[in-house]
Amino acid sequence: MARAGSIDLGAERRGEQDPSVPGFRTLGVVELAPLPAFFVGISNHTGSTLSLSGMKIEVEDSAHRPYSVILNAEILRRRFFGDVTGANPFLAGNRALMDELMQQISNLPILNPGVAVPSGDVWRGFLALDIDARTPKEYYSLMKSIRGFTVRLKDVPTGAGSSDFSFELDKAEKAVTLNCPGGLRDPSPEQCAVAR
Repeated sequence: MARAGSIDLGAERRGEQDPSVPGFRTLGVVELAPLPAFFVGISNHTGSTLSLSGMKIEVEDSAHRPYSVILNAEILRRRFFGDVTGANPFLAGNRALMDELMQQISNLPILNPGVAVPSGDVWRGFLALDIDARTPKEYYSLMKSIRGFTVRLKDVPTGAGSSDFSFELDKAEKAVTLNCPGGLRDPSPEQCAVAR
């Protein structure tokens, strides 16, 4: 799965967690689109502009559960704001940083039926799924039950009419090292930090 438009944050904060600490630096990665999200490219060799206005996007997982697709930046911005408000009040309370992040989301190219690809060009952007997982624990629980996804692009115009395309995306698992608090019996990504 692609990291959909992630941004590394480094922000100086003074006394927000512990007033006795004169200053501390927090670092983190903020996902601008909910995961799973896919980075896709569409190459146009039809000889004319490829308009995806009639295209339908369908996604299902290996258990044949369907998923909605986020089709525009406004929906993505609302989802991001809702997720970050509950998960990170320090980030949500920083108006200047939130404005910058919202602008970055607005700039993300998102696969949708409004995309038009000029002849000879390649469009690149994100296909983001709207899933019910809001916390890392919910996300990891969901992903444990999935072996992969099937993405179907239906009614894509081609030089000779329209065609349907289907892509099988297997889930890749990657071993990571976690730094966990002492005494933790069951390490998990939601309780520990990924070692860098």
